[in-house]
Amino acid sequence: MVTKGSLKLWNGDKCRIMGPGDFAYVPPKVIHNPEMLGPHTELNGLVAPGDWIDFFRFVAESYDGVLVPENDNRNLGALLGQKMATAKDRFDVHFERNYQPPALGDWLETENVLPSPGEPYFLRANTGPRWMLGGVMSRPFLHASQCGGKFAVSSIESSKVYEAAPLRQWLTFATVDHCFCVLEGVLRV
Repeated sequence: MVTKGSLKLWNGDKCRIMGPGDFAYVPPKVIHNPEMLGPHTELNGLVAPGDWIDFFRFVAESYDGVLVPENDNRNLGALLGQKMATAKDRFDVHFERNYQPPALGDWLETENVLPSPGEPYFLRANTGPRWMLGGVMSRPFLHASQCGGKFAVSSIESSKVYEAAPLRQWLTFATVDHCFCVLEGVLRV
């Protein structure tokens, strides 16, 4: 999900320019490639299995700056070549050199609903299904049934000014992990 800036994403047989709030799901074995656009882009990505994130640690370099350097004129091919060759076996990354990417397309009306399980898709910001519980709205980006039960992703939106507050009670879940990313406002956990 894009949180700031713009992202050009090739996802299977489609390509879209994504902005803040837009979401894409890429299931296993679907060819994809993200391209950051503009001066600053931020994404929230959920990767399963979770140890795949070690791919970035393996191919990248440690950095302790505040933000990315403005200019980097190094030859990334020479810098990363051997690491990328090794990464394909260690991290289930398969490079498709003869792939013919799809052309950039406009957002479609069908990209405001969740599709069948296992399909790659784009979901336009502030569209798709939604449910209300008191003063709390849930907008799912991905149901567990769409990814073999591995996880679900949903936006939870509300305000403390609503009198009905179903989530003001303390909750516990015996077998469910939760991960929160607050994009706006404050959440007390």
